[in-house]
Amino acid sequence: MLRLRFLPFAIALVAWLILPAANAQPQIYGNLSGSLGPGEYIVTGDCNVQSGTTLTIEPGTTFLHATHATWTIYGTLSAQGTESEPIIFERQYENESCKWGGIRIYNSSANNTVLDYCVVDYCKNSYYPTYYGGGIYVSGSTPTIMNTTISNCYASSGGGIYVTGGGGPLFDGCTIINNTAGNGGGIYIYNQSNNTSIKNSIIVKNSSTST
Repeated sequence: MLRLRFLPFAIALVAWLILPAANAQPQIYGNLSGSLGPGEYIVTGDCNVQSGTTLTIEPGTTFLHATHATWTIYGTLSAQGTESEPIIFERQYENESCKWGGIRIYNSSANNTVLDYCVVDYCKNSYYPTYYGGGIYVSGSTPTIMNTTISNCYASSGGGIYVTGGGGPLFDGCTIINNTAGNGGGIYIYNQSNNTSIKNSIIVKNSSTST
């Protein structure tokens, strides 16, 4: 009887010890595809969506960057949040080492990429080869980026956004705020042949250090 009396306590103790591990935030890095979220993830290294693959991020997902990790998109990224449940990309802690490398979208294979109701916050790119484009970098692609805030980012050119090459990304209903660069604090568009479209967006309180 004495042994049975302490059995519920032992079970509760084991459950209490296991619970923190079960609830720990998962860590991600490397080649990603399939579906992520909702919930919080710790980003511990570069994340890649390879050509021919798709990564879908569910509304209400937050990515906390523990290091200068970059999201490189050659395939399809579908990050479609909602007004009440945005998808957030931000630093884990308020220090320089957690400022991350932003989202970099390359080539026509990423044309179907969509960011909607996302937050891209506290990115920094100032060294070769990623010194262009702090928050979002688009090269030769036509992603659709809507209702998204790009803020507190830094790069040598295009603190918030840098667009180059052909293609023509669409920015609709976006807020580009408090970004800094040597050239083009908010957005820098290089190569006049591209068809970048910016609609219904707010570009404010960005700064450039160039003369």
